Amino acid sequence: MFCLRRSKNLIGLISFTSLLIIGAIGESSADTISVAQWVNSSGNNAVTELNAGRAFVTNFKGSNDLTVTESVGQVNSIYTDTFTSSPGNNPAYLSSFVGNSANGTGNGNPGAVSLLESCFCTNTLQFDFSKPLTTNDKIMLADIDFSEQIQITAYSLSGSVYTQVSLNGWLMQDFTGMTGTLPNSTWASWNSSNGIFTAGTTSNLNEPLNFLTPDQNISRLVFSKLSTSSSASTEIQFITYSNALPEPPTILLVIIGGLAWTVGRRRNAMSLSYAALALPQEYIDNK
Repeated sequence: MFCLRRSKNLIGLISFTSLLIIGAIGESSADTISVAQWVNSSGNNAVTELNAGRAFVTNFKGSNDLTVTESVGQVNSIYTDTFTSSPGNNPAYLSSFVGNSANGTGNGNPGAVSLLESCFCTNTLQFDFSKPLTTNDKIMLADIDFSEQIQITAYSLSGSVYTQVSLNGWLMQDFTGMTGTLPNSTWASWNSSNGIFTAGTTSNLNEPLNFLTPDQNISRLVFSKLSTSSSASTEIQFITYSNALPEPPTILLVIIGGLAWTVGRRRNAMSLSYAALALPQEYIDNK
C-alpha cells in the first residue's frame, strides 16, 4: 500500500509539474523579443555605412550575425515608431518592447521600435543571416502606402550555395501599427507567388504594419522597393523570440518521461513486494 500511494503521488506530481511548465512557457514567450540593431557594436550607423557603399555588420540573434548590403538607391534614416497596445490589434510583445537608442533598436519607451527606412526612390537591400531566420522569427514591414510595391525574395543556404525558396507557405499578418484602427482594405495586399506587397491606397497611412513569418530557415532576404514616390518610404525590421526555454513538447516529454520512469520503478517494486508475500496475481493487478 505504501508503494501504491507513492505511485499515485508521483502521477499527481506529473500533472501538476506539467501545468506549471506550460504556464511558465506561456509567460516567458509572451513578451521576450529582440530586434536587429541599426547601430552596431563598433558604434557605426546603418544609414552612414550603407550610403557610403560599405557593408553594415551588426547584431541580431548573436554577435555580428547580420550583414546588410545596398545595391540600389539609398536608405533614409533609422526611423522610430511607437506601437501601443490599443486601440487596434498590435501584439503585446511589440507594444511592451523596450529598445535602446545606443544600439538603434528604440528610445527606451515601451512599444518604440527603430526600423531601417528606405528612400523615396527604388531601393534594394540584402540581409544575410549567419544565424538563419526560422519559423519563430518575423519580418516586420511598416508604412506601405502611396501605391508602393515592395518585393521580398528569400534564400536558403546549403554549404556555400544559396537557393531561392517559395514564399507560398509563409504567414502574413496585418497589424494596426500607428494608425489607431484595425487593418482594412487600405493595408497592403500580399501575393505569395511573386513575393510582392502592393499598397491598398494611393494616399498616406500612419505606419500600418505587415508581418511575414517564414516556413523554413532563411539565410538571405532581399528587400526591393519597386515603385517610387516623393512620399513613400517603407521601413523594415526583424523580430526574434529570445526566451531560453526549449519548445513545450521537448521540455514536457523530458520531465514527464523521467517521472513516468520513476513511477514504473515504484510499480515494479510493489509487484515484487506482493510476490514475496505469495499473494495471488489477481490481487496484485487489482491494486
